[in-house]
Amino acid sequence: MIWFFQDVARSKLERRELEQLVGSVDWLVGLGWRFDSIRLAWDADILVGERIYPITLRYPNHFPYSPPLVLPRGDTSWWSSHQYGAGGELCLEYGPDNWHPDITGAEMIRSAHRLLLGENDLSDGGPALPSRHRSSVAEQIGGKRRRFFLDVDAQGVLIGLVDDQLITATIVIEYNSNASVRFLASAKAGDTAWKGTVPPAILKMAYEKPAVLLRWPEAEDRPLSDSARRLREAIAARGMDPGTADHIVLIHGSTVLAFQVDDEDDSVVELSVILEDERRLRLATGHEALTQRKVAIAGCGSMGSKIAAILARSGVCQFVLVDTDIFLPENLVRNDLDWRDVGTHKVDAVANRIGLVNLAANVIRYRRDLGGQGSSGGIEGLIEVLEECDLLIDATASTAAFEVLSSVRGFAQRPMVWGEVFAGGIGGFIARSRPGSEPNPMTIRRTIESWCAENGRIISPAPAPYEGGEDVPFIAGDAEVSIIASHLAAFAIDTLIPRIPSSYLHSVYLIGLQAEWIFDQAFEVRPITVGPPDDDAPVNIDTEALRDEIVELGRLLKEHPDANTPES
Repeated sequence: MIWFFQDVARSKLERRELEQLVGSVDWLVGLGWRFDSIRLAWDADILVGERIYPITLRYPNHFPYSPPLVLPRGDTSWWSSHQYGAGGELCLEYGPDNWHPDITGAEMIRSAHRLLLGENDLSDGGPALPSRHRSSVAEQIGGKRRRFFLDVDAQGVLIGLVDDQLITATIVIEYNSNASVRFLASAKAGDTAWKGTVPPAILKMAYEKPAVLLRWPEAEDRPLSDSARRLREAIAARGMDPGTADHIVLIHGSTVLAFQVDDEDDSVVELSVILEDERRLRLATGHEALTQRKVAIAGCGSMGSKIAAILARSGVCQFVLVDTDIFLPENLVRNDLDWRDVGTHKVDAVANRIGLVNLAANVIRYRRDLGGQGSSGGIEGLIEVLEECDLLIDATASTAAFEVLSSVRGFAQRPMVWGEVFAGGIGGFIARSRPGSEPNPMTIRRTIESWCAENGRIISPAPAPYEGGEDVPFIAGDAEVSIIASHLAAFAIDTLIPRIPSSYLHSVYLIGLQAEWIFDQAFEVRPITVGPPDDDAPVNIDTEALRDEIVELGRLLKEHPDANTPES
C-alpha cells in the first residue's frame, strides 16, 4: 500500500508540520498538494534575498523509510554546488546515508532554505559551504564506459614530468561487457624506460595502442579538446610533438586528463580517469611471510581452484599445480573457473586465475594425474619439485594422489593438508600433518576411519562428494564445497605462516553442513585427536658403519670408473 494510506497519522503529521512552517516564517510560500505520477508532492516557493526558488517536495512511496526529495520546479539552472546536476535534486543535510524515519518533510524544507541562503552568501563573497556528501569514484564516473586506470606507479611517471615535457607510451585496452578500460603499459623518456604492472593475463585479452604523456603548465588554461586537430595544434604550439598517437594523457597541476583522439572524424573523447589511492596493507599480520612460500596443490577442480585463488589473494606467490583434467561446462556449477575456460586444461586455467589475482605470482604447471599412469621419469621430476615446496595440499579426493603426497611428506619432511566434501554435501573434513607435530597422513587417515567407526558411523575411504543416492538424495553444491575449501585454505595459511601457537588446537575437524550422518545439526564441528607424531623420531646413526660404507662405495667407484658415465 502507498504510505499515506497505510499510515494516516503520519500523513496528517506531514501536512500539519508544513502548514505550521509556512505560518511561522516569511521565506516560504506554500502552493499546495498534488500527485507526481503516483507520488505525493507539495509545491512551494522559497524566498532568498530578491530571488524566488520554485521547489517541489516529493515523497517516495515507501516514506518514511527513505527521505523525500527537494527538487527545482520547472527550473533547469544551477541553484547550488550541492546539487545533482543542473535542475536536479538538492543535496541536503539528510540523505539515504543518515536518514531516520522521525525526520519530517518540513525539516527537509528548512534544510533546503539553509542551503540556498548559504549559496546566496557565497555569491556575495562569503565562505564556501561544507559538503556533507562525498561522492565516490564510482558515482563520479557513473555509466561512462571509456575509462583510464592509473595505479600508483603509473601516476608517478606523470608526476615526474616537467612543464612542456612529452614522452611516448603504450596503453592496453581491455573490453568487457560494462566498460573499456585503459591501463598504462609502458613509457619511455630518452634512454629511460618504464614498464607497468598490467597482468600478463590481461595482456593476452587486450590490445596495445600508442600514447603520449605530457605535462601542461599549471598557469596555462588546459588545451582545447573539442576537436582532434585543435588538440594536436595546441600541444604542438608549446613545442611538443604528439605525433599520431590516438591517446593523449596530460597532467595539469594535480589533475590528470586523458583523451582518445580520432583524426578521421576529427573527434576527441575525454576518458574517465580512475586514480588508485595510496596502497594500504589489507592483509592480517603475518601474511607477508606468505610471499616467500611455495605451495603445491594437487587437483584443480572444485576444491583446488578455490583454494588456489584464496591463497593467491592471501599473499602466496609461488605455486605448483598438478592436474590432468580438461575444464568442461558441467564443471561450472562448482569450480572457481568460468565459461571462458571451457575446453582448456584446468591447471592452465587456474594458473591464469592466480595471475589475475596476484601479479607477483609464479606458477609451475604439471598436466598429469598424480598417482596415475605415466612415465616414471616424469613422476620423478615432479616429486623433486614437490620436495622443494613449503606445503603440500591434496584437493583430489584420490587415494592414489594422497599416497604419493603422503610419501613426499614423509621423506621430504614437508607439512601436508587435505580435505574432502562428504557425499551429498552434508559436510566434510579438513586435516593436516606437520613433521614433528602430527602423525603421518596415512596414520591420520586410519585414525579418522577408526574414530567414525567407534562412533557408529562408517566413513567410506573414498567418499563421492558430488553424487546423491538413496540415503543421501542431495548433490553437493558450490556453497558446501566453498565452505570446506575456505576452511582448508585457512588451515593452510595457519601452517604456512606458521602461527605459534596454531589457531587450530586439533589436526582434524569434521565440519557438518546438514543434520545428517554423524552431525546433529548444521555447522557442527567435531575435532579428532590424532595423537603424537609417529614418523619423526630421531634416527640413531651408526657412525662407524656409515664411515665404512662410504669407504667401500668409494673403492667400488674407483675400480669401475666407466660404469659411472651414462651411455649417450
